[in-house]
Amino acid sequence: MAFNSTSGKAEYIASSGQTVFTFLFKIYEETDLKVYQTPSGNTPDDTADLLALTTDYTVTINGDSGGDITLVSGATTGDTLVLKRS
Repeated sequence: MAFNSTSGKAEYIASSGQTVFTFLFKIYEETDLKVYQTPSGNTPDDTADLLALTTDYTVTINGDSGGDITLVSGATTGDTLVLKRS
């Protein structure tokens, strides 16, 4: 098994209603990913901003290439989304 040298983090500034966000690092299971959504203008808060898998978003894994998360409800313009491998 090769060492995964790709950064395990992706960060986005959302557009109005955006639901799909891509990550380019390998995960093995949906639960290997943590997703945070900080509303525009707010200070990031790891506890308050943490989204719940299936309740707030779903994950599609694309093998070694990463995958996508899809929000259940579209983001607001300027929201910050952070996807982290855990």
